[in-house]
Amino acid sequence: MGKGEPTETPLAGILNRLLDLKRRDDGKVYSDRQVAEWCQENCETGFSHTYFWMLRTGRRENLLTAHAHAIAAFFDVDAEWITTPNKAVRAITQLDLAIALRDSNVKDLALRGSELSSEGLAAVLAYADEVHQREQTGDESQSER
Repeated sequence: MGKGEPTETPLAGILNRLLDLKRRDDGKVYSDRQVAEWCQENCETGFSHTYFWMLRTGRRENLLTAHAHAIAAFFDVDAEWITTPNKAVRAITQLDLAIALRDSNVKDLALRGSELSSEGLAAVLAYADEVHQREQTGDESQSER
C-alpha cells in the first residue's frame, strides 16, 4: 500500500466479511448505498453511504454506538462484533469459516471429517497440509500417493 492509503482495521475487516457473507436475493453483494439506505429506513439513526464506505475501507474508525447498532441490525449480528475489537477478531474467524463453508467441497469435507476417527481425521489433516504446502510453493512435481 502506498503512503496515505488506509490499512484494513478490525472494523473494516469485519464489515467486509459481513458484506461477503450477507448477499442480496440475487446473490450480489450489497452496495454501501444499500446498507446506508436500509439503516436510514429501519433504524433510529442513519448515516451516509460515504460514511459506511469510509468505515469499510479503514479510512475512518470512530463509530457512534447508534451507528454500530444500526449496522449490526442490518447484518443481523450482535453489536459487540462491531464495537469490541477482540470480539471482532474472533467474529472475523467465525465469518471466514462461514464463508468457506459456502463452497460445497469444503462443506462435504467438513461433514465427512466429522464422521472420522481421531486417527483418520489426523491423516486427512496431514494430507491437506501437505497439499496446501505444495500449492503455496508451486511444487506440483511430487507424485500423488
